Amino acid sequence: MKKLFSFILIFTTLFILVGCGEKSYTTDEFHYIVENGGLSLSECLIDNPVDVVIPEVEGNGKTVLSIDDMVFYEMPYLESVVIPNSVKYVGSSCFAYDKKLTSVTLSSSMTLISIRTFLLCTSLEYVNIPEGVKKIEMHAFNKCSALNTVIIPKSIIEIDSSAFYGCTSLEYAFYAGSLEDFSKVNVDSYYNSDLLDNIYYYSEEYKEGNYWHYDNGVAVSW
Repeated sequence: MKKLFSFILIFTTLFILVGCGEKSYTTDEFHYIVENGGLSLSECLIDNPVDVVIPEVEGNGKTVLSIDDMVFYEMPYLESVVIPNSVKYVGSSCFAYDKKLTSVTLSSSMTLISIRTFLLCTSLEYVNIPEGVKKIEMHAFNKCSALNTVIIPKSIIEIDSSAFYGCTSLEYAFYAGSLEDFSKVNVDSYYNSDLLDNIYYYSEEYKEGNYWHYDNGVAVSW
């Protein structure tokens, strides 16, 4: 009877393990949670990373779909990050307090810049927010005091309060649509004056006033 019970217990345990499948995946650089048929990056295992390139597909053949909250929070030496186009979501405060961060390549699949994503990234000077992003949440770029140029996609429909508060070096907020398009964007003006006072509208026709265009792939004002 005991042998039968032991056999049933072992069989049940194996069934559960096989049925549940792989729950996490770890490489030398990152730890992931397996969910929604892909991977969510949950921890950076690199000691004091400087330049980080997040892979699109990891060794288990699953696609990296998201990055959890605070994964790269307060990393004192981090200077550059490349997020692959497979990533659809980046969690809140993900890069907050990364005070040496100067270069960020965002995923073209993102639709949201989460709350406090780049809070107090005081060395970040340029950000190209990809087309497809619809909302920039509160404090997303709060106190990015070195931020000089940001490209805002035409797809944007909402910018929350204090999203660009304390961006005291901001000179060029290049919006990819027209003045009429921007008038339809829900912008909370509370603590977003650094953005609104420096907004430019895309145009290949108008060359006087607050308009901009691409010159050999570089965004410049007329």
